[in-house]
Amino acid sequence: VDIGAQTTTVAVYNAGTLAALRTIPMGSHLIDLDLSNGLGITEEAAEALKIRYAANTAEAEDEVQGYVRARAGEIAANILSQLEHAEFPAQQLTKVVLVGGGAKLPDFANALVAQGKASVRTAEMPKDITFRVAGKNNAENIDIIALLLAALRKGIRNCLHAPEPVVEE
Repeated sequence: VDIGAQTTTVAVYNAGTLAALRTIPMGSHLIDLDLSNGLGITEEAAEALKIRYAANTAEAEDEVQGYVRARAGEIAANILSQLEHAEFPAQQLTKVVLVGGGAKLPDFANALVAQGKASVRTAEMPKDITFRVAGKNNAENIDIIALLLAALRKGIRNCLHAPEPVVEE
């Protein structure tokens, strides 16, 4: 489950093959809007508040927790509904893996566990893979690593090398 800012994408794999793909037009930016409207602050301030909340949920104000939990619960219900429509109820899944910026909010995992009784975890970067560019070794780039690892497993190696720069004369 990729919880982005604008959308949430649910991909179900069965025996290593994509079995279902659904996109829900709801993402973690809705939490920014809820906080902005509910607390009377700018969207930028709301996003900063959400990021601080994700980093330290234990010290968050009750009002902030209420907005985040309510919207996370709504998005989790939609995720579970899409799984049901795809005929893959959460209880039958081996695991649910959360990625994307919204996955930093533990409320999504908590809501999926509570509502769907599913085994949920947040994706982490493999320890043996590093980016040459500082600051890129984080779960936000897990999709890049997953695609490269899938290509490697299929024996497609030419995507693992940077192309030579084109020099114009």
